Amino acid sequence: MPVEPSTSTVWLPTDPLAEQQAHHGLQPAREHCDIVWSQAAQARSKTNSDDDGDDDSSSSHKEHNGGGGGSGIGSGSGMHRLASAFKSLGSSMRSHSHAALELFRLSSHISSDLTDTQLYPELDHDATVSTSAALAPEEEAFRAARRRFILSTRALHKFLELDEADEVDAADVPEVCLGGSGGGYRACLGFLAMMAVAQKAGLWDLVWYVAGVSGSCWSIASVYTFAHLGAGDILENLGRGSGHHPLSAAAVNAVATTASGVYLQLAPLVIKLQRGHVHPGPLDLYGTLTTTHLLASPGVRRVVAAEQDRTTGRGEGEQGGELKKEWFKFTRCITSMRLDEGRNPLPILTAVRHERTWKDWSSPHSQHPHTDPKDARTWWQWFTFTPYDFGCDSLPFYIPTWSFGRHFSRNVSTERLPELSLSLILGLCTSAPAAPLSAYLGTLYRNLPTGAFGRHLREWADSWSARHKADKERLENHHPVHAQNEPNPLFEAIARTEEEERRWRGLNGAPRLHMVDAGMANNEPHTVFFRPGRKVDVVLLGDYSSDVQKDAAVERIGDGLVDRRLGVRPRPATSLPPPPSALLTESKAAQEMQRKFGSKYAQVLDTFHLPPPATRHEADALRERNVPPAPADVEPAIVYLPLLPHAVQPDYDPSTADFSSSYNLVWTQHQVETLRITAEANVWQALPTIRSVIREAYQRKKAARLARLNSG
Repeated sequence: MPVEPSTSTVWLPTDPLAEQQAHHGLQPAREHCDIVWSQAAQARSKTNSDDDGDDDSSSSHKEHNGGGGGSGIGSGSGMHRLASAFKSLGSSMRSHSHAALELFRLSSHISSDLTDTQLYPELDHDATVSTSAALAPEEEAFRAARRRFILSTRALHKFLELDEADEVDAADVPEVCLGGSGGGYRACLGFLAMMAVAQKAGLWDLVWYVAGVSGSCWSIASVYTFAHLGAGDILENLGRGSGHHPLSAAAVNAVATTASGVYLQLAPLVIKLQRGHVHPGPLDLYGTLTTTHLLASPGVRRVVAAEQDRTTGRGEGEQGGELKKEWFKFTRCITSMRLDEGRNPLPILTAVRHERTWKDWSSPHSQHPHTDPKDARTWWQWFTFTPYDFGCDSLPFYIPTWSFGRHFSRNVSTERLPELSLSLILGLCTSAPAAPLSAYLGTLYRNLPTGAFGRHLREWADSWSARHKADKERLENHHPVHAQNEPNPLFEAIARTEEEERRWRGLNGAPRLHMVDAGMANNEPHTVFFRPGRKVDVVLLGDYSSDVQKDAAVERIGDGLVDRRLGVRPRPATSLPPPPSALLTESKAAQEMQRKFGSKYAQVLDTFHLPPPATRHEADALRERNVPPAPADVEPAIVYLPLLPHAVQPDYDPSTADFSSSYNLVWTQHQVETLRITAEANVWQALPTIRSVIREAYQRKKAARLARLNSG
């Protein structure tokens, strides 16, 4: 007999049967539901959601119309409001965590996960800490498989248009890496467009590693989650579902009202809260909500899409499937993307840790004097996630990726937990709000206007910094929003040598590890391609930063390689004609666009080894940071690929258009398509240069092999 719904309780269903019952006004059986939500809690949530939605709509409106006196989300005040919102959300979560657990009764589902060895086989295994920077055996096996795949598919022949009679030796295959910068959704969509062109042109089959910073990590996660979809398909999917802010009520409800939606939004936070010693914060919630929104298929977006369908008549709202738990396991792509067979590049997600030698990590409240000026230095340590391992090559240490999030003591995990949700990893990798103020100030400094006004501002800033060094240091190292915290694998680690003890100073006494968006260190991920054991020959770097037209590229790329003891030298620019396209026009604006940017879509930089440090101070700093230098035989060519305006759409500038601001997460389908057209045109025009640089690397490796044979 049907059960009338309670007037005080809302049941959120988790499978199609329960959803159908709820649709007809029936209360589904409890086993078909994720949570029980009290009516009072629902009302409170609705009020909060409505407030958030109003703020979001207001900010979006100001941004898209360029009004609001500079108060749009991309402005300084918008960033201030964003930071304040995160801090308020964090305080609310800490003070009401117990109430949240009472409201969201997810324990039965979580308990099931804690024993599901079929979905989480890692529950049967303990993890140990490797204190070597050497590649994991699984990555070594991937590298061998990738080389075999490139040879067996004749991918090099196809892309370089080699003669079919040419024999390519295994030693001749160049190691090509693809990197994407930060830049919010602009970077996410732009890097997806680059990957889409790479897949169409046959370049993807030559790439060994694909790495991202910040927004480009979303691109990688999308491609490696939907194993059956290409980057172009994902762009279409995002175009249908990006019309609402990921944190808005409409977007959250679109996921929450589907099977497992609420579970995937909240269970990672509850599991983290139950672990103890680490606490979920606002950036964890940001991670779960943005990731579920991003990875949701069109079917999950039916609430949003249905609203669009009523106004557009497209009738696309009910297409697609649902979110699945296994999509949120990063290690799953080993089999789903057939990495073990070498059929796709190895994905790398990045984050950084702010190393402050003067800070006493084991006791943050104690006074730790730093009378020695050298002890006041700060720098960023790069951490990487691959499907195989997580760690840092400058400390160094690595653990299996499936064990990240577990507590460790004395180099061994002390508990067995399921792999940490990909949503929490992405929340960490895209956590720009947790950056120190120095990152925001640096961005503002680089984007100051040219001319007398900009020059006076720079002179004033430089003068103030010189006169207030102590205040400058405190200001730059202040973090407005707390970074995510996860258990520290080096906690109570056993140092085997004095050198390890020195490198781990303070860190092995800290139970928690704090990391933030890698864009705070460098907006390009190229440094991670130089981990010992990787022998990169060509690096392709997509840049979706807001300052791509301000000639900051060489400095940014060079900064990322100094610790690897490499310098960069730009080659003379050559202008290439745009590829034939039905979208090209003969307008004066299009011709001017080609004249201005024709030589900049693919800028080649050669690398070279730097001489030894010239001063003792520089040598000590390098030793302190302990970043492994590039091997003597590794001097790759870098092809810099900035996202620039293009003649296919001469009126669109990705760097200045209101809707493609780094901080805008609300895109219409038309806007997604606008960026896609320009981004793909950029890459197609750059393709001849990319092909030429890869051919150079192939010929150089072939010549070196033949020289070795002749000399032997």
